[in-house]
Amino acid sequence: MPLISAIVPVYKVEPYLFRCIDSILSQTFTDFELILVDDGSPDNCGKICDEYSEKDNRIQVIHKENGGLSSARNAGIDWAFANSNSRWLTFIDSDDWIHPRYLEHLLFGAKATNTDVCVCEYKQVTELSDFENIHSVKACVLSPEELFVNYHVTATTAWGKLYKKSCFESIRYPLGKLHEDEYITYKILFEKERVSYIRESLYFYYSNLDGIIRGEWSPRKFDAICAYEEQITYFKKSGHRDALIKAERKLLWYIISQIEFTGKSEKYHHFTQGLKKSLRTYLKDFKVDLNLSIDNGYDFYRVAYPLITKIYCYVNTLLKKLKSAR
Repeated sequence: MPLISAIVPVYKVEPYLFRCIDSILSQTFTDFELILVDDGSPDNCGKICDEYSEKDNRIQVIHKENGGLSSARNAGIDWAFANSNSRWLTFIDSDDWIHPRYLEHLLFGAKATNTDVCVCEYKQVTELSDFENIHSVKACVLSPEELFVNYHVTATTAWGKLYKKSCFESIRYPLGKLHEDEYITYKILFEKERVSYIRESLYFYYSNLDGIIRGEWSPRKFDAICAYEEQITYFKKSGHRDALIKAERKLLWYIISQIEFTGKSEKYHHFTQGLKKSLRTYLKDFKVDLNLSIDNGYDFYRVAYPLITKIYCYVNTLLKKLKSAR
C-alpha cells in the first residue's frame, strides 16, 4: 500500500485541473496514492478525474454531492482511513500545483527531524512558471508557536504540509465555513511539541481571482472572525502568549479590511457599523496598539492585497487592449 495519501478537492477548476494533477503524477517520490474528490462539480472536472484514474492505478476518484471544500477534504480523509494503509496525508488545492520534489522533500524533512508535521514554504503565482532546480533541502525544527508567529500564512493553510495520518484521527474540517483551515491547522500544530519547516518554496499557490477566497464578497467572509476568536480563546487557555498576540492582531486587521470594503459598498454598507463596534470592543479588550509592526509581511499583505489586485487587473487589461490593437 502507498506511504502517502495526497487529497485534492475538485470543484469548478476545469482550466487548472490538468496542471495540478500532472504536477502530482510527476513527483520524484512515487509511493503515493492520489485521491481526487469531485465535489459535485458542474463542469467536466468529474470526467477529467475519471480519465486520469483509467490511466494511472494510483488514482482514486470520489464523486459526491456538492458540500464545499471542508466536506470534500473530509471525504478524502475518511476514504484514506477506511481504505488505505498510508501513513501520511497531504492536501493540494486543485487550482495550485507542486514542485516535482514536493513529496520527497517533505517526507525526508519529517523523517530527518522525527516530527509528525513537515511544513514547506509556498510561492504565490499568477501563471505557470518554471520550477527551481532544488536538489536538496534542510528542514529545521521549530516549536508550533515559532511557526505560527513568524511564518503565519505558511502555518495556517491546510496545504503545503505533510501530516502523520494520525493527526486526523479525531479531527475534521468544519462544514460550510470559509477560511476552514483557520479553524483546524493551528490545533493540529499545537498538539505537537515540535514541527519541521523547510524554507524552500515547494508549493505554488495560484492567485485565482475567481476562487473562493477572492471571489465575490459575501457575509460568509465573517467566518474568519469566528475562527480568529476561537484561536484567541485557545491560546488564552494554553498560555501561548506570543501566539495570542498574533491572533489578536490578525482579528483586528481582518475587521479593518472588512470595514474598508463594506464602507465603500452600497450593497453591504449596513455591516459597517457593526464591524466598527466590534473593532472598538476588541481594541479595548486586547489593549493592542494599532500602530502594529508589519511582522513578516503578513499585516502588509492583509492591507495591501486589495490594492495590488486592482493594479494587477488594470495592467493586465491594458496589456490585452494593446495586444489586440496591434
